[in-house]
Amino acid sequence: MDAFESGIVGAIINGRINPSVEFAHLRPADLDTFLEQLWVPAQQETAAFGPHTLLNPELVRAEGETHVSARIDDNESVIFVARDDAVPVGYAAAEVQTPPPIFEQHRVCHVNELFVRPSARRQGVGMRLLAAIEAWAVDTECPRLTLTVDSDNQPARALYAAAGYKSSRHTMHKPVDPEQ
Repeated sequence: MDAFESGIVGAIINGRINPSVEFAHLRPADLDTFLEQLWVPAQQETAAFGPHTLLNPELVRAEGETHVSARIDDNESVIFVARDDAVPVGYAAAEVQTPPPIFEQHRVCHVNELFVRPSARRQGVGMRLLAAIEAWAVDTECPRLTLTVDSDNQPARALYAAAGYKSSRHTMHKPVDPEQ
C-alpha cells in the first residue's frame, strides 16, 4: 500500500477540510467525466491567466483525451481526482522528471496541473491534492517537488506558498511579433 492509500492525505489543513471529499487515482473508466467536468474547464481557466490561446472546445477535449490517456498509462506520472459525493471537484497531475546528464541525477516530481472547481475552493481540496502528489513523490523516490504557476494567479501562488513551495526561478516571455 502506498503512502496515499494509507491515509497520509487525510490529516491536513487547519480544520477546513470537507470530510465528504474523497481522493483517488484517475481511472480509465472515469476519463470522459474527468475531461468534461474538470480538464476542459481547467484549460479554459488557464487560458485566462497567460499567453495561452485555446483551440475550439471540441479540439481541446480531443487533445485532452489523448494527453490524459497517455498519462494514465504512464508509471512516471499520476493524476489524482477529488470527488465530493461522487462529483469531481478537482484534480492534480504530476510527473517524474530527470535533469539532463550534465547535472547530478536527482529525480524530481513536477506538478503539471492543479485545478479545483470554484464551488469547492477554500475548503482544503487543493492542499489535499498537493499532499497526494507529495505522497506519490515519496513513493516514487523523488526528493523534491517543483511546479510552475502563472505570475498573475495570486490564489494559486498563495496556496503553493502555504504548502511550503518557494519561488526559485522566474519565467519571462515576449511575443516575437510586437502586434501580438
